[in-house]
Amino acid sequence: MTIMENDNEILLGTGARNLGFHPVYFLRSLISIRQFNDKNIRKIIRDLTFHYSQIGTRHSGTDVGNILSFIKKTEKVTGEILELGTWLGGFTILMAKYLNLIKSDKRIITCDSFDGMPKKITELGEDYPAGLLKVDYEFVKEKFRTYSVDNRITIIKGFIEKSLQTMKEKNFSFAFIDTAAYDSMKTALEFIYPRLSTNGIVAVDDYSKSTQDFFTKRAVDEFCEKYNLELIPKPFAHILKK
Repeated sequence: MTIMENDNEILLGTGARNLGFHPVYFLRSLISIRQFNDKNIRKIIRDLTFHYSQIGTRHSGTDVGNILSFIKKTEKVTGEILELGTWLGGFTILMAKYLNLIKSDKRIITCDSFDGMPKKITELGEDYPAGLLKVDYEFVKEKFRTYSVDNRITIIKGFIEKSLQTMKEKNFSFAFIDTAAYDSMKTALEFIYPRLSTNGIVAVDDYSKSTQDFFTKRAVDEFCEKYNLELIPKPFAHILKK
């Protein structure tokens, strides 16, 4: 099965994606470099700009720069870096390359089912095709080796409800949640926040997008209201633990 997204063909179940060359994306990404003063962040965005199709991430240069800024801000905070939603591993690679540039001791734990999304995503009743965004696990592992960042990354395969239970003894300095689903977002926040170190940051993807097909915003807002927390929407939606 294939689906079309912005004229790019995503091959579900094969681990391959033809991202191609997009002049508009190229220019926007190149321009976004100017937004950041950190030379290492600028280098990562530049690498993404010229190697977009090989790296494979749907995040813009601006988003990448903002999230790497969170990693920089939490470098001295105790704990590991957690990513929920590996997909093609492109953004994981960019984070690992940045950690190499700054000579960090941090490691990344990245989690994904690699079987795509289940047919019924949330208790709210959305019904999406089973296997959406499915990617081959071995393809992603090999990709990490190809970019020489596999020593920075631990991959946990499985749906997050079970994967998170293997990390009960962990604590985190930074977490990035990219699950695109209401239930998994709430589950992730409930698990991560108590294990987030003081001055740690949890960033949530898709919060500010106008089309909330997966009710990400609702899940985050309900969590923040329940615990009287502040969601900081810009430059990228996140919660800072004080």
